[in-house]
Parts: sequence; structure tokens; C-alpha cells
Amino acid sequence: MTVRQPVRISRRVEHESFGGHRLEQIFGYAPTSRQPISTLVDDLDACAIDGGRISHVAAYIDASFQTRAYVSEGTTVVHVLWTAIGTRAEVLAGLDPYTGSELTGYEVDPGDTVSVPKRVPYALGAGIVAVVFGSARSQPTTDPAAVSRSPLPRPPNHGLNLFDRFNRRTICAAREGLLLERWKISCPLDLSLKPDRWHYLTNLVEPVALHWPGGSMLLQRTESRFLPPGMDRITIVPDGLGYILIGSIPDLMPDVVIPLRRAGYDRAAIASLGVPPSLLE
Repeated sequence: MTVRQPVRISRRVEHESFGGHRLEQIFGYAPTSRQPISTLVDDLDACAIDGGRISHVAAYIDASFQTRAYVSEGTTVVHVLWTAIGTRAEVLAGLDPYTGSELTGYEVDPGDTVSVPKRVPYALGAGIVAVVFGSARSQPTTDPAAVSRSPLPRPPNHGLNLFDRFNRRTICAAREGLLLERWKISCPLDLSLKPDRWHYLTNLVEPVALHWPGGSMLLQRTESRFLPPGMDRITIVPDGLGYILIGSIPDLMPDVVIPLRRAGYDRAAIASLGVPPSLLE
């Protein structure tokens, strides 16, 4: 029997005008050239097996300057990792209800997540480094007719916390077809995985070790791995303190709603993550 293991993800480096050098200077990414970097795009579809396809996308973005406006045919979540000191950092999303044309700015801090629904335009303001995870690829747009006229339905949120011993799980966004979690790890974390699903894992800070039945590896800063269907568990061991993001396609009731209710969160708090009202009745 073949033992599933983490898969290295093909990564594309983009050099658009809004980029800079913060992914190298702050997050320790090792570049192959001296050009400013705007985006590190992890190609999840290249990891699909058995002839399948993965529409989800993941990317690190350095918005040293404001990005252009983007729109997606799926849900997109922007998880803020860093903001410049002394300035108002904003994610712009949803058309301003008063002007009907300009994007609305939402002030954000590190750890905040903005969930952007299908066809709602968004942009990152200057002085932000973020991870973007979406259920479909985002495309630049300048055509008002191609976007939703709706404002952003929910403001940025800082997520809801659950604990596994001394490790903290923050559920950042939980919507149909998309789940994003941030883990703060201070001791070995044993994760049980649903073997019929894939998971996207990226390391934000200090190196962490990954152990699974049959192997182990060290994951450096900003490195990502695809955990394919068939993996049922993995252990993550930090070097001191670790921070990772995990993206996946959830079963919202057992993965999100039930654990949060048991932890004492009310309906409004859980709904703030994007959970459909029908699951909270």
C-alpha cells in the first residue's frame, strides 16, 4: 500500500509594481533574484491526483504599495500577517454604498481576516503582507459591469480560538467550500486529518518539523506543503514557537460549528466567520 506524504507545491514568483522586499526581510523568504516580489503563488491544482482538479488558490502577497482591484468567481479570504508601523493599513473590499464605484476601506491589524464573497471586488492597501486563500482564482478587474454591486457583508474579524493542550487553533474563516485556520504551536501538535480531503499547510515563522507514518521533514519559513487525500494524521513540532496556516474544504458542522458551540461561542460569533445561518438554527 502506498503511504501518502506531504507534497512540495510548485510556486510561481510574480514581480508586479506593488511589490517590495518584505517577504525576504520580514518573513525570511529566500529569493532567487533581487527584483521586488509582489506575490508567491502556490499552484495547488498541480498537486491534484488521479485526474482530479483543485480550483483553490493560495498566495503570499507583499503590498508595499496598494494593489489593483481583483475579483473572483469564488470566495476569497485575506489573512493579514503584517502591517507597516505608523500608518493605517486597509483592505478595500465591496463597493461603497454611497458612491457605488469606490471600494470601501477596512482598517486591519495583523491576525485579521477579511472574507470576500464571489464577484465582490477587493484590493490590499499599502503596507500589508497577507496570505490570500480562495476557492477560485482572482483576476484583475477594471470593468464595473463585471462585479457585484454589494458591499462587504461582514467586517474583518480576528477569528475564534480553540485549544489543544498549549496549542491555539484560531478559526479565521469558515464558509461553504473554504476553511482557513491559524495554529500557534508551543508543543507537538497531533492533527487527525479526514483522509478523503486535501489540506494546504504553510509555515509563517520559525521552522517546524512535520512527522507522519513513514517519514519526516523540516519546513522552513514561508514554505508550503500539500497534504493529499489519504493522509489521516500528521504531527507538527515547533522549534520554540510555531505559527502555521492550514486551508481546506470543510464539513462545517463537525469541523467548526460543534467545536465552537462546545467552547461556549454563541450563534452571532460563529456566524461572523461566514458560517451559513442554516447551520446555526
